[in-house]
Amino acid sequence: MGIIKEIILKFKNLFLFKAFFSFLILPVLAFFQPIFNKYFFDYGIMSGNFKNFIILTLLIIVVYIVFFILEYINQIFDAYLKNKIREYVVEEFALKFYEIPYSEVIRKDTGYFISRVYEEPTSAIIDSLDIFINTITIFLNTVSLFIAMLILSPIATIIALPLVIISYILTKKFQPSIQDLTHKQLEYQALLRDRIGNFISSYVFVNANKIRDIVKDHLSRILREFLNTNFRLTKMQANLSYISISFSLIVQVAFFIINGYLVFIRKITVGDFLGFSRAFYPFQENLQAIFEHIPKIISSISSLKRIEEFRKQRGEAR
Repeated sequence: MGIIKEIILKFKNLFLFKAFFSFLILPVLAFFQPIFNKYFFDYGIMSGNFKNFIILTLLIIVVYIVFFILEYINQIFDAYLKNKIREYVVEEFALKFYEIPYSEVIRKDTGYFISRVYEEPTSAIIDSLDIFINTITIFLNTVSLFIAMLILSPIATIIALPLVIISYILTKKFQPSIQDLTHKQLEYQALLRDRIGNFISSYVFVNANKIRDIVKDHLSRILREFLNTNFRLTKMQANLSYISISFSLIVQVAFFIINGYLVFIRKITVGDFLGFSRAFYPFQENLQAIFEHIPKIISSISSLKRIEEFRKQRGEAR
């Protein structure tokens, strides 16, 4: 993690803008979007006041124009920052190569050190920064949306959390099986490719010994294993997709009914209803994304530890 801290301090001005946009502008916008929906409908349309309608419309247009300008600047800064990081990392690790013990250098081939000096550090550092920044941004957006939902419909918000958690548990239930089947599929695919290559290269031997049937049976056995695993994986993914979509539809209908009832008994306005709907779906997606980022963060930390080990090596002579 030391290299990450070092890079952030070196390019702190660029990271400050990145943090300003990702950790402040995006969460604030996530909060105000559903609130804007409420006020636009309640005070711009339902009030029957055309002046309010025009003012709110112009306000929303101005906010989005400012956001798009900042987003454009952020994209340019992001590309510039990543180029600067790549330049710094490659120079840093290229010099580290000459500090490696000579006994280590002669034991590895050139490709290994190209990977350690260029591919691994640039990929690990940039990917890790993206994951860390995205995770914090998603978390802050989720908090902003949750606050907006509490303001618009506190009762529905309290009901929302357990339903979202149940949805996540259902997804996780199938995830290990899918991962296992995916691993098996890749293993059988690699084995099948290897066997086909062997059969092709054994053209003379197979014809000379007239063992085509044996070759065919062997190939068919591996092919069936691959196709069966592929079918089971497709079926498992379809089951997960069907369950997720079905549960999502049930949740949507439930909130439609709950908020509709609250509108009828005048606990919330129609604007609250529309604003809550605007906030709930990204809230649900963000909450699931946070859980999905946890293994990515763990993997990134592992990658960073690996490049830090390379960085700390010292040679026998300098």
